[in-house]
Amino acid sequence: MKFRLIKGIKERVLFLKQEFIAKMRKRLLGQYASGVIYETGNGIMSAPLEDLVIGKSLGFYGNWDANVIEELMEIIHENDVIYILGTHIGTLLIPISNKCKRIVGYEANPDTLRYVNWNIQANGVQNASVFHYAIGDTTKKIKFLKSRINTGGSKIKPIKNNFLYSYDNPETVEVDMISLDNHIQLKKLPSPTCLILDIEGAEYFALKGMQKALVGVRFLYIEFVPHP
Repeated sequence: MKFRLIKGIKERVLFLKQEFIAKMRKRLLGQYASGVIYETGNGIMSAPLEDLVIGKSLGFYGNWDANVIEELMEIIHENDVIYILGTHIGTLLIPISNKCKRIVGYEANPDTLRYVNWNIQANGVQNASVFHYAIGDTTKKIKFLKSRINTGGSKIKPIKNNFLYSYDNPETVEVDMISLDNHIQLKKLPSPTCLILDIEGAEYFALKGMQKALVGVRFLYIEFVPHP
């Protein structure tokens, strides 16, 4: 119990520090500044100004998820049709687009959707399409948390609140959810050969809604964070 208490205090101190830095970046660059452009190993990346996780890594280290990209590049074929659920700003989508036939992406956060579309244009990507949906097992409106300091951690609003989800006062917005199988049929999209999921805890319902799509995939890559 004591260890968990100390760990919780350290997390809160770290998050408060990040909140302070994010506010200072906004203040220094002005109220009309909204994004930063990075030239990185992932490609030319524009990212939200206040993002201190992926944005910080891009700025100080020149990459994000370089080891994941390297692993994926080894198993992706040039004729693959890759679906990325949770594209964020495109740090996976941009480099992977150079190796495959086509990419279909989904991004629920309306703010980061703008960035991934900008990044697709900035890098001259011609084989990618990104749709503004949360992926689940049905068609409905859902509540969505737009995180600021770690925009990659934006997520469908959890049933139970947790400091990890709300420390940076994320805005709650309403977005459309659709199942992957229904959207593929509706838009007459090509069937995926590879699926990449990074949707912050919504994997179970997304998988329920893609039973047909899963039949023909060569590999399924899922990123998850095992929060208690």
